[in-house]
Amino acid sequence: MGKLWTALNVLLFFRVFFPGVDTGAVICGMLALYMGVIVWMRPPSPSNFWLTAIALALLVGDGVRAYLSDSFSWFRFYLLFGVLLVAFRLDSRFRWDSKMATRRKLMISTWGTSSEGTIYGSLIIKAQALLDYVERKRKETGKKITVTHCCLKCFGLVLAEHPNVNGRLVFGRYYTADTVDIGCLVSIETKRGPDLGLTKLTRANERSVTEIADELQRAAEKLRAGKDQDHNKQKPALSWLPTFLLEPVIHLTGWLGSIGVAIPALGVKPYPFGTIYVTSIGMLGLDSANVPFSPFARVPLLMTIGKIDDKPAVVDGQLAIEKQLPLTVTVDHRFLDGSEGSRMLAKIREILEHPEQYFDE
Repeated sequence: MGKLWTALNVLLFFRVFFPGVDTGAVICGMLALYMGVIVWMRPPSPSNFWLTAIALALLVGDGVRAYLSDSFSWFRFYLLFGVLLVAFRLDSRFRWDSKMATRRKLMISTWGTSSEGTIYGSLIIKAQALLDYVERKRKETGKKITVTHCCLKCFGLVLAEHPNVNGRLVFGRYYTADTVDIGCLVSIETKRGPDLGLTKLTRANERSVTEIADELQRAAEKLRAGKDQDHNKQKPALSWLPTFLLEPVIHLTGWLGSIGVAIPALGVKPYPFGTIYVTSIGMLGLDSANVPFSPFARVPLLMTIGKIDDKPAVVDGQLAIEKQLPLTVTVDHRFLDGSEGSRMLAKIREILEHPEQYFDE
């Protein structure tokens, strides 16, 4: 706030003591000096960009005022605007690229103050039967079946039984989805650091665990090899746009995707996240985590798969050590209440603790 207060004081000084000086020119000079300093003297921070965005808004506002009062110069306005954008580009190019991957820019552009009703829940699964099933399927198929693949199958089955949740909100009205689709986040490495890719598993309830494993392996290989065309189309905009411009872009494209609009040029597909998206943090060594929604995903559910570990538990009245799988769920309260949510979680536990009854193909 100190920088903003200083900038406003300088602007007020020129308005009071030099009323003949154009406000737009004053703001532009302040911006140019400010951006030049932060480009070459210090690493930037989001607060720097907010200050400059506010100053840009003042510049545009004063430009409109001058235009309406017949004292506007198009050449000067575009020159000032161009200087500002070049300053942003230099700052992003020379300071942020080495330390700030596309994923980081996306994170900064995504989150704001939460004002929506979100429910966080957790579930502990007795995992020994699930591990035995995974081991058996690996021996039978020779493929790398994982607990994550089983969880995706389970979530698909449960969503199919709850059409009131398997859907989306469009202009305040609920619409049931035609299929049970699950968005899966894939961790990938890029030249600028770690990133996340997205693949959508369609008709998850109708696929076998083996088919799910094959589909995810193909999708992950394409993403990590840089051959996923939709992901590649999104990278230029994410890489080049400054965060204050990236925020409205990703929210707009996220909303368009959520109502079924495709934008091939930007790699945006209809309903890109399905009706639930899943992330596995167990592979990162984390036991569990409560993960917030990405506002642009616009899904009712987010499931997080934790790390299977040995935990003390009471079994038949005796203290014992058992394998446990922690699951956490983030729920949009507009889609379901506690009653239906508890039934869904109970069904998830039932399926994952008795996989042979539900998954055998």
